[in-house]
Amino acid sequence: MTDKEINAMTVFRSIGDIDEKYIYTAQKAAENKHSKIIKIVMPIVSAAAVFSLITFAAVKLKENEGLPIVSETQPIVTEMSENDVQVCYDVTEYSSVSELSEAIGFEIKEPENLPFEYDKVTYSLMWGETAEINWYNGDERVGVFDTALGNDDISGNYNVYSDVRQIDVGGVSVTIKGNDGNYSAAVWTTESRSYSLLLENEISEEEISQIVSAVTV
Repeated sequence: MTDKEINAMTVFRSIGDIDEKYIYTAQKAAENKHSKIIKIVMPIVSAAAVFSLITFAAVKLKENEGLPIVSETQPIVTEMSENDVQVCYDVTEYSSVSELSEAIGFEIKEPENLPFEYDKVTYSLMWGETAEINWYNGDERVGVFDTALGNDDISGNYNVYSDVRQIDVGGVSVTIKGNDGNYSAAVWTTESRSYSLLLENEISEEEISQIVSAVTV
């Protein structure tokens, strides 16, 4: 075994078993450094690249008081040899929720009358298995909704909240997260689907419940 292969094995053993979906990325976060919407996504990388990403992450966490900030369209690229695998994002954009539903193979509901202002909506398929709807107000992302088959937590949200509660929405148990009685995050599952909602600004329990009810299939 070459020294390079031994080093690669050592890196993977030291960082443990990392799901390929989780490492930094945040849409538009590079332009909006105070964004609360921080989603962690892992593209496929080589062992050397993973190690470099984690080293970079530690520095950025310190610089941004715990909030990882990375550009969606500028993936972290470290100095790599010709044998390393480039960082890549498997994201396909669609023009409507119906197109996104057709692409992923199950129904996706889009909420109306949202309790925040937005002027742009995007529809994305992530790695062929997670549907994502983003709401923007200008260049700022103000909300993101994700859904996928299965019962995993697909939020990629590791922010700390002082107020975390379980509520019932139409017979579905929903975990809502926020501060001082207002909420900006929700995660929940049904029999075969996982859901996640993450907002830039906190809203009331009633308002977040209405969005959850509108998008749950």
